[in-house]
Amino acid sequence: MSDLKTVIANNSQAVTDFLTTAGALAPSEWGRHRAPGKWSPGQVAEHLVLTYELGGASCTEPFLDPPHREWCAHSFAFCS
Repeated sequence: MSDLKTVIANNSQAVTDFLTTAGALAPSEWGRHRAPGKWSPGQVAEHLVLTYELGGASCTEPFLDPPHREWCAHSFAFCS
């Protein structure tokens, strides 16, 4: 169970870091690609939102065992 707690803590920190970084961007930076062929910050954010929406949807399945339910509850709580 300690591994799960570490994963949850790491995920929570990654979300916090992303939100801090995203919040510091000027509106003009959201569509700017950092290099040819690379995603813009807006594209990265959209990808993350879609990933969390799909991942969160999979957490509603009743057959999830308790450790997975705990991970889903912590990982996707901010999306509700």
